Amino acid sequence: METKITRPAWMEVHLDRLENNIKEIKRLVGSKEILGVVKADAYGHGVEEVTKTLYSCGVRKFAVATVSEARQLRRRFTNIDILIFGAIQKELAEEIIYGDFVATVSRVEEMKFLQEKAAELEKVARVNLKVDTGMHRLGFNPNEKEAKAIAEAASGDNLRIEGAYTHFAISYEDDAFTKAQNEKYDSFIELLHKEGVEIPIQHVCNSAAIIKDPLMHHDLVRAGIILYGVYPFSGSEYQLLNLMHPMEIKAEIVYIREIGPGETVGYGRTFTAKSIRKIATLPIGYADGYPRRLSNRFSVIVKGKKAPIAGFVCMDQMMIDVTGIDCEVGDKVTLMGRDKGEEISAEEFALAYETSPYEILCLWSKRLPKVYYYKGKQTRVVDELLDCQ
Repeated sequence: METKITRPAWMEVHLDRLENNIKEIKRLVGSKEILGVVKADAYGHGVEEVTKTLYSCGVRKFAVATVSEARQLRRRFTNIDILIFGAIQKELAEEIIYGDFVATVSRVEEMKFLQEKAAELEKVARVNLKVDTGMHRLGFNPNEKEAKAIAEAASGDNLRIEGAYTHFAISYEDDAFTKAQNEKYDSFIELLHKEGVEIPIQHVCNSAAIIKDPLMHHDLVRAGIILYGVYPFSGSEYQLLNLMHPMEIKAEIVYIREIGPGETVGYGRTFTAKSIRKIATLPIGYADGYPRRLSNRFSVIVKGKKAPIAGFVCMDQMMIDVTGIDCEVGDKVTLMGRDKGEEISAEEFALAYETSPYEILCLWSKRLPKVYYYKGKQTRVVDELLDCQ
């Protein structure tokens, strides 16, 4: 029996499609371990259900961006490794150690305060070294001086280096720069080895490099956007996986009326009817994540047909022109996803919004209930506004 949702606008997340994607990645990487990137609420899909699905497919390592995201994940999953990508603060060292999180360290100072706090707590701080090979965001400089400093800082008994990684800046496009980054990383690992620092797990590949650079897979690969059905580059040359989009955005028509020639729709009167038009209202707006910038320039899907946005997208509602479409109040509308022969993908959405698909997946607010499906059957409804009360 399906659970009713609290408003006629919602996100659908099809977990069998996510399952398909992780299986496709496994097919490509073979025996290499996969780290599932679930930061930003699993790219907007809902971290709990996504992590459960990935875990059921054999994934045991996960990555988030912040300590608070790590805490959220640890409350639900006690038997997984959680890597924190972001820079760490000294004030949070105790929480990181007690949470059994793997901290990313980019400075010797971070290694020292983790070591000191772990000694005080009679525990061991787990870390991954971040190596700056060209992104210039976080990381150690890959030179001999830094290698010696790391070796000295790691000499105590209360800090364990479990891995080292770098982040490719443009692996989706610039092969030469990516190769140079990987060579800098490999050279630095050699310098660390000479200083007596062993790196059990080496990893450099993000989603694009997983597909394009199999020789760089090392011990582990970090699957991010491809988990969620989106290729990190355009063109078909490297589209080697049968990816599916788990996320869809839906709403129901709540009002329909006809307007005559010369009448206008919405704030600012930016849509003017040139003939008799049929206008439908949807209960979703920019407070839910739908971009106001797409007003009067993008479409939704109604009964398998494209219907253009009419007027400005409002905070909580938007109007569409359904002239010529046989529809009524209560009919479902697809704002992102597939309906019959038509589809509005995250990639198409991003092109219209002049951004990346990454941002599109993360746009949607917690006001939208998440409805989870597995092979067409509803499995759970999560309404975060109600759940936090």
